Amino acid sequence: MLGLAGFINPGSLQAQDFQSRIYRAYIEEEMHDWKKVLEEMTERFEPTGDKVLLYELAEAEYGYIAYCLSVKNKKEAEWWLDTADEQIKVLLEWRENNPRIYALKGALLGLRIRLKPARVMKYGKLSAEANEKALELGPNEVQAWMEK
Repeated sequence: MLGLAGFINPGSLQAQDFQSRIYRAYIEEEMHDWKKVLEEMTERFEPTGDKVLLYELAEAEYGYIAYCLSVKNKKEAEWWLDTADEQIKVLLEWRENNPRIYALKGALLGLRIRLKPARVMKYGKLSAEANEKALELGPNEVQAWMEK
């Protein structure tokens, strides 16, 4: 499995396990299991600083935040969104020219609109800018096109 940085990720089997557990939680509508996986991913990241794992975590948080918003749990959504925003900052310091990180940033900014609809002009503009940057950096990056 190729990691975010374009190299073989030594933790890819672990990442696949996390991804499959999140998928299973989604399919079975066991969102507390999804949250548990997010917590495990955070615990695994903290001692290692593995940026590929951090990206996987932020991406998994994106899905969980959308779920929280769908069930009107804005407080939890905002907490995870604030956490994911901080992770995106770290990831951009690590790989400032990675289109997938910008695509994820744009997606997270889009979720901000659902939390604060009155700030749609600000977050909508920032989201569009992040998505455009993603496409500029990676015109063939599927995730960038999807988020646009």
